[in-house]
Amino acid sequence: MRAADIEEVKSAAFAFGLGDLTQRPRAVAQAWSNVVYRVDTTKGTFAIKLFAPAMSHAQQRRLRRGMALERRVLETGLIPVPAPVLRQGDWIVELPGTTEPRLVRSHEWVFGEPAHRPLDHALIEQAGTYLGRLHAMHHVAGDTSQLPHLDLNRWNRAVQSATQHGHRFAADLSHLTPLVQSLAADLDELRRQRRPMRLSHGDYDPKNTVISEAGQLVVTDWDYAGPVLADVELIVSATSFAETDDAVLDFVLAYRAAGGDALHADSLAMTAELADLDWLLRNVEASSRPDQTETIHERTVRDLIASLPADVESLRAWPSRLSNAVGAGPPSRCTRQPTQ
Repeated sequence: MRAADIEEVKSAAFAFGLGDLTQRPRAVAQAWSNVVYRVDTTKGTFAIKLFAPAMSHAQQRRLRRGMALERRVLETGLIPVPAPVLRQGDWIVELPGTTEPRLVRSHEWVFGEPAHRPLDHALIEQAGTYLGRLHAMHHVAGDTSQLPHLDLNRWNRAVQSATQHGHRFAADLSHLTPLVQSLAADLDELRRQRRPMRLSHGDYDPKNTVISEAGQLVVTDWDYAGPVLADVELIVSATSFAETDDAVLDFVLAYRAAGGDALHADSLAMTAELADLDWLLRNVEASSRPDQTETIHERTVRDLIASLPADVESLRAWPSRLSNAVGAGPPSRCTRQPTQ
């Protein structure tokens, strides 16, 4: 826990008018550039998120877009989300920062437990219901021509760097190159087809949900919501929340009952998810920095390399599996009411 972060958290608590701190802030989650703290104050318990210092204009626009969707979802009352804290009508505060300006947000704390698989049947149905309600809002967001290319130059540089540094995973990484090239070609074809996309959560899985003390899923981390292929998000989310075929089907049935209208994606559509190799490449690049030895980055790379071919095969197979199970339209089996 960096001392500079603690000072910025204190500044954020003051800026949002959260009251005086009653104990030291506790870090509860950290990504590559953002960190979340739990803050207990005289006015209650809150989450404070510190974004990366000096965010680019493009990153700030993306953040604002995500918050706009979060605001619409909050207004409907159909999907439980943490209550954001307002300051002068806005959900963002810019702090001077210790070295560069830094944006921060705050939400009321959700008391409960982070969601982890295996989830029980009721929670899987809740998850499907909430995604169905979200997709039923029909927020149009362009088409697949806006999907970013898979950067083969970056991939080749990563393979070369791993080889030069003598990493044990270098050969296995290199062996994935034909698969990555195939994904890049499929992604370019998907971009050319200009399939319609819609605005959605974009990372809807258990790590971005909390099970409240009342046993209800609360959907968190809307900051980077953006354009998705609804068909793809349905499959990726269902297979993230559910571990068995029957549980995936329950998720999809609840989704349809709640008004979700995504059809079954085809194999090509799944490329929108499969071609996102940024997490793998970030860890490869981090493992090759001069100050790195055997770190969590290398272990993560080895795990991702081992799982990628199987993940590609599995996700490409799911469209036909779901089509066989429930058909292309609303399934006749779907007689249950959406979980509240």
